[in-house]
Amino acid sequence: MEGPRFEIGGVEYPVPTQFRISDPALVREVTGMDWETFMQGLREEQEDPVLVSGLVAVAVWQANPAWPRAKVVRWLQEIEWGALQAHGAETNGADAGPPAQGGGSGPASQPSTSEQPATPAWAGTPTPAAGGSQP
Repeated sequence: MEGPRFEIGGVEYPVPTQFRISDPALVREVTGMDWETFMQGLREEQEDPVLVSGLVAVAVWQANPAWPRAKVVRWLQEIEWGALQAHGAETNGADAGPPAQGGGSGPASQPSTSEQPATPAWAGTPTPAAGGSQP
């Protein structure tokens, strides 16, 4: 698989470059962020495990479009940060895990504030599927 991607349990998921109409609802459920805050964080390429968890959720859902949103959320809650690897341009060998001081074991234990909106710089800047940054 080419380009930026997440690997979880040996399965690779491309980092989304476009979003579907239903993706903002998943992002809000996983991160607690509104769509505009999430997109701003992606554009600014800030490092924040909350944004990463939202981006991973969308990547997994886009790879499994028949899954109900609730199944994606439940599945993501079971993933340990150590199981998540980031691959692609400009990773410098870094993974997509939380900062070293993070006490939680997954996205559900991370704060859901927008004080540090971010995503890994290697992920690029995703764009909405049908123009505009808000559905």
